[in-house]
Amino acid sequence: MKITYRCNRGKRTSIYFLKNQLQGFALIATITLMVLLALLSVGLLTMSASQTRISQKGLYAAEARAQARLALEVAIGKLQCELGPDQRVSANSGILDTSVNSE
Repeated sequence: MKITYRCNRGKRTSIYFLKNQLQGFALIATITLMVLLALLSVGLLTMSASQTRISQKGLYAAEARAQARLALEVAIGKLQCELGPDQRVSANSGILDTSVNSE
């Protein structure tokens, strides 16, 4: 038994035709949602890649600071070995000259 009814324009339409239209709408809605999910996943992937690069740069900066601090401590250690105990003064002997003629 085929059920029919009248549309706004006076044409008779079967239930089967309406069912096909609804299936077509469901297909379009599903494809649209899949495209939106794909765009969302690409955006999240891009954001995570940039965050990874930013954190890697932070690690490199921390390592560079640590290496600079170590180099400074090594330089101070070598300077202290060359000068002896901290009681000595590291300057030219000219600062002790009290004569007026010397420059």
